[in-house]
Amino acid sequence: MYKVVKKDRSIKETLVICHEDGTEALTLDVYINTTSIVSQMAIAREVLAAASGTLQKDPSDVKAMTALGTAVITMLTIIFGAENAKKLVEFYDSAYDALLVDIYPFIDSEIMPKIREASAERKAELLAAVNRK
Repeated sequence: MYKVVKKDRSIKETLVICHEDGTEALTLDVYINTTSIVSQMAIAREVLAAASGTLQKDPSDVKAMTALGTAVITMLTIIFGAENAKKLVEFYDSAYDALLVDIYPFIDSEIMPKIREASAERKAELLAAVNRK
């Protein structure tokens, strides 16, 4: 008999957003399937960087503002899911720049390292499976 053990490749985190006085305003449970998110996140981050760069060159560029908003919503939806992304946008009253300033450190320091780690593990497992003799 040959047994296969399916590994849980998910990220589970909780993000708590507080008011300036420290009281909790919004709590979001984050559940990410790392197997399906890697390529989506890479594309979303590239689009976000491009939109942000264009907006830095010309802060009055309406197309760049729209592109930034779309990129932020796409990234938030990938990470938080559609319902939680909507809650974030509503909480920040569609102020995408403020939302990004507050939320991006969580994404960069908590979520992205776990995605990279899961991706590296998966790559190593695939290479090992292919190289078995």
